[in-house]
Amino acid sequence: MIILPANTLSTGGYEVANSCRFNDDDSSYMHITPGGAGNRRTFTLSWWFKTRPSSGDGLTFFYTPGAGDHHLKVAFDSSQRLYIYDYSDAFQLLLKTNRKFRDVSAWYHVVIAIDTTQATDTNRAKMYVNGVQESSFETATYPSADYDCEWSGTNAHNVGKDNSGAYFDGYLAEVVYIDGSQEAVTSFGEFDEDSPTIWKPIDVSGLTFGTNGFYLDFEASDNLGNDANGGTDLTEVNLAATDQATDTPTNNFATLNPLWNTGGSITYAEGNCKIKSAADNKWTIGTQHSQAGYYELKVITAPNSSTAAGLRTGIMCLDDLAGFGDEDGTNFSYAGGGTGYWVENNGSSGWRKYTPNATTNISGTPAVNDIIQVAWKTASTAGIWFGINGTWFNGSATDSTTLDASNPDYSITTGKIYVPIFVSSLTALDEAEVNFGGCPAFAISSGNADANGYGNFEYAVPSGFYALNTKNLAEFG
Repeated sequence: MIILPANTLSTGGYEVANSCRFNDDDSSYMHITPGGAGNRRTFTLSWWFKTRPSSGDGLTFFYTPGAGDHHLKVAFDSSQRLYIYDYSDAFQLLLKTNRKFRDVSAWYHVVIAIDTTQATDTNRAKMYVNGVQESSFETATYPSADYDCEWSGTNAHNVGKDNSGAYFDGYLAEVVYIDGSQEAVTSFGEFDEDSPTIWKPIDVSGLTFGTNGFYLDFEASDNLGNDANGGTDLTEVNLAATDQATDTPTNNFATLNPLWNTGGSITYAEGNCKIKSAADNKWTIGTQHSQAGYYELKVITAPNSSTAAGLRTGIMCLDDLAGFGDEDGTNFSYAGGGTGYWVENNGSSGWRKYTPNATTNISGTPAVNDIIQVAWKTASTAGIWFGINGTWFNGSATDSTTLDASNPDYSITTGKIYVPIFVSSLTALDEAEVNFGGCPAFAISSGNADANGYGNFEYAVPSGFYALNTKNLAEFG
């Protein structure tokens, strides 16, 4: 397996400010029950998402029950295929893609446009992915003429949950329901003029949403279910202001990579920014790489003082990933001689900074809620700096935000590309939460952005270092 590249997005045009993070472990979702029926024959659903691989019952985007066993559902199956079905004693509508949505680093856009009054059956249900109409389906059953779908009825309409407990897990943005119109995909996005393969969002606020339609832009952190169209707000369940994210289709932030885990020993939560390992020497990496980055990681599980090495976090050279054990994250080792730099819990001796060629003990007893800071650059003066709870390990800070370029914890090779890593070496220290700035997995008491205004961190981002996101690509080299 190779690392997923950063998802490069266009920087011009309409900007999406916020998304909402849904965590299936929290059973989070939204719902609304219309006061009366809308148009059950003609409607459109549009949304952007970034998620993880699905399993079991898959991941649910939209769901509404009808009478008896009748219901409509839009979801992934356990193989990452997207489907919509409307079931009424049998499948009256069923479209399931052959395409598998496997890129956990990317934002996808989907439009499902229904109009059962159309004379041609294939025009009665259309699906678009990133601006292109989907034409390759594993299964394709089109509704009969003038069929009344369950969606747009008077039952509860869920965003992010079905009735069997299959919740969505990840980020949703620009969620739109148009009641009474089968909209063209160009109502929601456009191809970039300079990069014509890149599909990007446009302003949808001027659309006609119809009787029961809604628009979720997630810009009100105290009311994430707010209908920006002015209609009735959706009711939030197990969602909080901290679930508002700045990781969006127009500024894609790094997360950890759940594909780097075919052994299944690491579980991911909180938008792929919380990790828990069930075994020793399991590891994962970030979805974006750079030449100048900053992130924070919070210790969740109590350190084990009786064991020599525990949690590790830092960076490794992209060229040398194969030197650090199996590339699916199942076994971490140094056998291949790769280049990496990290800080780790050293049992009763406290924290230490480490490479395969050098180890330096640092005072301080590892504790729950410790926040480790990692900053690196490989441009003119190449180095990596480590901090904990606002204090840089080697005292290299000349003030609260400036690191001494001549005094890194380690000098590193100029011009190389590095990727963040997390390693769990102890089952007693196997849980942590990482903050790349797009939506902190852990609560923070202050908000600090980088010099470009991106990210939200507990501690000040040092001058010359940046959050890992697509807006900062120019800073990464």
